[in-house]
Amino acid sequence: MTPEAQRIAIAEASGWTRVWDSAFRQWIQRSPDKSLATCDPDPNANWELHRLPDYLNDLNAMHEADEILTDQQHNRFRKHLAHVVGERESPSYSTPGWRRRYVSATARQRAEAFLRTIGKWEESE
Repeated sequence: MTPEAQRIAIAEASGWTRVWDSAFRQWIQRSPDKSLATCDPDPNANWELHRLPDYLNDLNAMHEADEILTDQQHNRFRKHLAHVVGERESPSYSTPGWRRRYVSATARQRAEAFLRTIGKWEESE
């Protein structure tokens, strides 16, 4: 899954939308807080990635994204994150080193675990 596709999938899951504004005859990106950012008038154009949070490099952005997870999803997120950081078995908080690896996980690792949790992760070819 490309970094761009990851950012778009996380943005959509976090409440970002892309809608046609008939008054201005252009596509706009709407953030979850309803602020708007102009997008390309071409309906087939890609999202303007520079307007989306940098989920793959910004831990704060990933923290905001993972707040949408339910308790059940967060349990799955923890298992996916364990896999992403190299754990072989399902982690328990008592496993030596697990807390350090969990807390030290990068934004990119958290993004992959998040996307796996919500069923949006696609394996690269």
